[in-house]
Amino acid sequence: MIFEMKGLFILSYNKKPGAYIDREYPRGISDSDQFKIDTVDQNKIYSFNRMRNSNPNYIYMKIKGVQIASYFSGIEKNFIGFPNQCVCIILDNENPTLYEELLKEITKELLPMLAYIQENDKEISEGLSNDPKYQNFDEILEQKFNYLVENLGKSHPITITPPPQFETIDKSIQQGNESKSGNIPKENSHSEDLKNRLNELEMRYEEKIDKIKNELMNWKNKVKELTEEKVSLTHEIEEKEDSLKVQKDKSLIWRKQLETANEINYKLKDSVNNLIEKVKSLEDEIENSADSKKVFDLRINIAEINAELEVSRDKNQKNDKKIDSLNNEIVDLKNRLEIAQTLKINSNITTDSELDSKLQEILEEMQLLKTKLVEAKKTIKVQRREIVNLHKLLDLS
Repeated sequence: MIFEMKGLFILSYNKKPGAYIDREYPRGISDSDQFKIDTVDQNKIYSFNRMRNSNPNYIYMKIKGVQIASYFSGIEKNFIGFPNQCVCIILDNENPTLYEELLKEITKELLPMLAYIQENDKEISEGLSNDPKYQNFDEILEQKFNYLVENLGKSHPITITPPPQFETIDKSIQQGNESKSGNIPKENSHSEDLKNRLNELEMRYEEKIDKIKNELMNWKNKVKELTEEKVSLTHEIEEKEDSLKVQKDKSLIWRKQLETANEINYKLKDSVNNLIEKVKSLEDEIENSADSKKVFDLRINIAEINAELEVSRDKNQKNDKKIDSLNNEIVDLKNRLEIAQTLKINSNITTDSELDSKLQEILEEMQLLKTKLVEAKKTIKVQRREIVNLHKLLDLS
């Protein structure tokens, strides 16, 4: 019974598209009516490898009636060829355990070559690409497929070697043709070329890894700074929220105090109005009370003092009139005295003694009236003070 391997494909992975077929041989084998290895199947193959181990591992499973054998390259530091990819073969009814070592060797060779071709890609591929840059790689993929078919079940390693540089890929194809015709290159030379190529790729990817590590460290520092800033802003927001809460509580307290003050003010206004009414009522009672003896007596005293004041005023007026009369008499006497002196000078006679005596009496009476007038003014002044005090007492009552 003859068994036949159906196809070979490389499964890559990225977070956005998930698992996807990067390259395959024969072209279109995964999407053929016979197999239809869709995205669900692709993610299933990748997930089974990944869940088994993060290190390189080999699994096989049945999908849609066919055997799929898959070699996972591994991740992190421990990987073969290039991390996080699977090299898979589609089998008929072959024993899949026979292909583990063969796939391991192919994985070491193919994945670094594919990574080299894709190292300058800016966008992540989500499936098979028709870019011409894959032409030479696809031819090498065909060689690997043919060699697997030829070496089914054999334990020796594969001797097909990739070219040391992609610029000489045509030469590699020519060497592959020579190997078919029986002119196989020396194993040591190919191993040395492969070793040099792998060393070159390792150096490149170490540089990339160092660059990614530096970028990751920068991002970690940025995340740390942002986290600290977030914590600081959170504390600041909490402090402001606490402050606003305190202000809000104070505002509520002040509002309540204002309401209380308004109520007290309203009550005080009522109390003041009531007191004003009571005072008015009391004033009316005092005004109309027949028992208000003190007020009555004060008013009598005021009336009596006013009467005395009127009497004093009358006396003052009389004294003023008398003084005026005396002043007139003095003026008259002075005139007469001046006439008498004139006559005395002219006629050499003495002044009438009666005239001098009369003048002296008038002057004495005038002096007496002046004294009485001063005393009367003092009395009036005292009486006025008493009246003012009595009025004050009356107002207080």
